[in-house]
Amino acid sequence: MNLQQGFAAGLLSLDFFGSMLVWLDASDTSTLKQNSNGTTAVSSASDPIGYWRDKSGNGYNVVQATSGNQASYSTTNGPNVYFNGITNNLVRLQAPNSILTGLGSLTTFTVYYEDATDANYGHVWIIGNYIRIRCRNGRGYNDNNNGNLNNLSGLDSATLNKKIVTTVRQNDGTNLNTFIYVNGVQTATHTITLATARATTAGNFTIGNANYADEACQGGIHEFGAFTTALSASQVASATDSLRRKWSI
Repeated sequence: MNLQQGFAAGLLSLDFFGSMLVWLDASDTSTLKQNSNGTTAVSSASDPIGYWRDKSGNGYNVVQATSGNQASYSTTNGPNVYFNGITNNLVRLQAPNSILTGLGSLTTFTVYYEDATDANYGHVWIIGNYIRIRCRNGRGYNDNNNGNLNNLSGLDSATLNKKIVTTVRQNDGTNLNTFIYVNGVQTATHTITLATARATTAGNFTIGNANYADEACQGGIHEFGAFTTALSASQVASATDSLRRKWSI
C-alpha cells in the first residue's frame, strides 16, 4: 500500500513517514468519547467530546474534563470535532504533556473548516507554548522562538464552511526553514535563526484553543497528524491529495 492509499483508506502508518507523532481522525468515531476518561461512545451530532484518542500509538490523547468547555461532535462537511469559539472561548482539548518541545524537524497536516469571521486567533493546534497554527487573523503559522515572533500567512483567504488541508513542513538545520501549504499549494516560506532554541518552553499539546491564553477556534477539525520529520514537497503533495480524496475537498 502506498502513501496515498494509506490516507484514503484511513490507515495512516508509521511506515509511510518514518516517524508519526500524533494522529487524530474524526472519521473514526470509535476514537471520540463523551467523557474525559474515555468512556461513553459518541453516537449522534451535538454529543459532547471529552476525549479524542490518538491513533498513532503514542498515547497523546486529548481530553477536556469540564463539561461546559467541551467541544461537540458534528457531521457538518463530514464528521468533525466542533469548537464553538464564540459562545465559549474556553473550549479546548488538551493532552497531559508537550509533544514537540525541542524538536527540530516536523510536518503536520490539518483538515478543518471555519464558520466565523471574528478576529480572534482561532488556534487549530498548539505544540509547546510557542508553536501554533491559526485559523484566522491572517496568520497561517506562528513560531515564537525564545521571544522572536515569526508569522507566516497563508490561511487568511480561507472560505467559510469549506474544508481545507493545511500543511506545515519544517526542517531544522543551521536555520529553521518553514514551508506552509494550503490544499497542497505552497503559500509561504520563512527562515529563522536560533533553531536549537525553538520551543524550549514546555507546554501541553492543545487543539481548539491555546494552552496559555484565550485564543479559541471556531469551526470543525476533521483530522490532524504530526510527524517528527520534514517530508519532501512531493510527499506533501501525495499526502494532501489523499486527504482531499478522503474528505471530498
